[in-house]
Amino acid sequence: MKVDEIMEQAVSRCVEDQGAHLIDVVLRGGRGERILQVFVDSETGVTIDQCTAISRTISETMSRTNLVPGSYRLEVSSPGADRPLEYSWQYAKHVGRSFRVQRRTGGGTSSVEGTLASADEKEITLEQAKTGESVSIPYGEIVEARVVTPW
Repeated sequence: MKVDEIMEQAVSRCVEDQGAHLIDVVLRGGRGERILQVFVDSETGVTIDQCTAISRTISETMSRTNLVPGSYRLEVSSPGADRPLEYSWQYAKHVGRSFRVQRRTGGGTSSVEGTLASADEKEITLEQAKTGESVSIPYGEIVEARVVTPW
């Protein structure tokens, strides 16, 4: 379940205070077994120490504001390689990795795979292994982009 805007803003402030960006926040489960999942990232990646500091800050804020009444378990982590990238700033740290990108085309969508050669403020460029061609994709055309893991 997506959390309400007030909770999301409170969590976002906690994350930003620790030098990271909020990617997503989800509250799962019912009373007595709720889990507040917070996914964070930064331009250079997040460390365990950052996740610990973010978790501590969120816990203090939730206790003080009672935005999550009752008991819950808090999980703070990076989004992981299996989650799609959502923000343009996330791409630069993945240059050199394999990607699968679903993009909007004139009549629908198409899929492009290749190695991320570059990422700037306007677009990404993939080098396609099969053809050797470079394909530039403006962020506005990206429907979904995922790192292709080797496993």
